Amino acid sequence: MANDVVEHVSKLDAFLANLRDWLAPEAVVYLEIPNGAHPPFVGKDGHHELFGLTLLDFERGAAYLRALNPGGVYDTYNYFDLEGYRRAFEAAGLSLTLLPETFEHVSLASLEGQVEQLRAGAGEGLATVPETLRPLVRERLQEYLGRVDAAPRTTDGE
Repeated sequence: MANDVVEHVSKLDAFLANLRDWLAPEAVVYLEIPNGAHPPFVGKDGHHELFGLTLLDFERGAAYLRALNPGGVYDTYNYFDLEGYRRAFEAAGLSLTLLPETFEHVSLASLEGQVEQLRAGAGEGLATVPETLRPLVRERLQEYLGRVDAAPRTTDGE
């Protein structure tokens, strides 16, 4: 069992290959991986509590943190989406299964409310982003919100 570890692994492919090699046949491992696209995490990531940080790749995320905290260490390498993690697991010969209770307490109304809170706080949040990265974070936020707006909502799964 490993909670909130995978996103800190710099070489995910090697980590997953080692994990595969350590596991007995038919073994199961439980990994809890934070969802960087969860609206509250976009507004304030779970590690550094910085607006929009989960929308950036590692290099730009590290620059963001160092701009605010010159001695700070940024070690969050991966905020993949579900399909990104699924591809990484499959490339290592592993399968990825979401547990049924993953979305047990999630409703469309609550998610839409969280997205609206993110939109409402975007100006204030962007003001906290270092000026050199603010245009990029603004652009990534607009792209993110565009994907959210375009997402189908006709079934419970969607």
